[in-house]
Amino acid sequence: MRSVESRMANMAVVCAGIVALSHVGYNTSVGSAGWWFVRLTRCGICCLAVPFFFMVSGYFLSRHFDESGWWHRESRKRLVSLVVPYLVWSLAFFLFARIGSAAMHAAAGKGFWVALRFPVAKLPHVLGVRLDATPMLVPLWYVRALVFIVLLSPALAWISRRKFAPLAAAVFFGLYVAFGPHRNGLSSTPTEHFLYYGFSLMGIAYFFLGILARKTRFLEKTLDLSPWVGLVPLAAAAALLVWRVHRLEVAGAEPFPILCLAIPFLVGGLWLVLPATTWPRGLTSLSFPIYVLHFFVVYAMDGFRACRTDKSIVLMVLHALCAIAIPCVAAVIVRRFAPRAAKFLFGGR
Repeated sequence: MRSVESRMANMAVVCAGIVALSHVGYNTSVGSAGWWFVRLTRCGICCLAVPFFFMVSGYFLSRHFDESGWWHRESRKRLVSLVVPYLVWSLAFFLFARIGSAAMHAAAGKGFWVALRFPVAKLPHVLGVRLDATPMLVPLWYVRALVFIVLLSPALAWISRRKFAPLAAAVFFGLYVAFGPHRNGLSSTPTEHFLYYGFSLMGIAYFFLGILARKTRFLEKTLDLSPWVGLVPLAAAAALLVWRVHRLEVAGAEPFPILCLAIPFLVGGLWLVLPATTWPRGLTSLSFPIYVLHFFVVYAMDGFRACRTDKSIVLMVLHALCAIAIPCVAAVIVRRFAPRAAKFLFGGR
């Protein structure tokens, strides 16, 4: 069966794997092969994943805009499926990180219980209360931002019905490009953190794009295009990313937010290249477990601390594969022996 939903499910699991690669620790010298690899992948290609997830969320929520009482019903449903896993996995990662770090200290001859102590003042960081910083379990910033956007969705729904909706989309993207992070593809100031990871101008822009895509049935019109067509935007994105990394190497900073321009080409190209046929449910249902659990694996592989040593490209790829495979195995086991718990832990996914 060929459908937008099938291609979205296929792309979601691919993007979840891409997110895993984006969080693999690294420490490479400027201009080295590893440095180029990181800037082209972790700080380049991998940046397409979360924008796609925001777009999909806008697409599916907009299906209900014409239903009576849609906002109360759909927002309640999404808040439960988002907030509960957010809190559970945030606390689980906090315990995992503290116990793991204490164990590493004990193995080095230091006190286990001393290392296990955690200042109460840092709990807001664990739960992501501060919107100018990512949560301790970094990937969950997307979930946090999506909750706020869902709460704002009635305003976005109203705008999408107006004649100026295309102009509004351009304004949303203009604000994202103007105030988004431009330094090495990452945020660097509290204000940039807030506008990217907290209020998320990028999230609003792509969420609204998903709404318009549903309204115009644009995605449905792409199903019959040849996958080869997708190579055109992918080639354009590749050229932009190579140019960007070259500028970073030479000048140390981007003269213009090139990455913001490359992401739509990356999303569009991957969308067209991937098949629209239905992949096995057992595979596509792994996107959420991979997205949440991969960070546990990456963090443990780096010794429960920030990466301090250089990593080869091969080692980074191997770490990414482990960060994808281990969550898949864990999800299959939990779903096999504790299906109710799995539904609770993975937000019903």
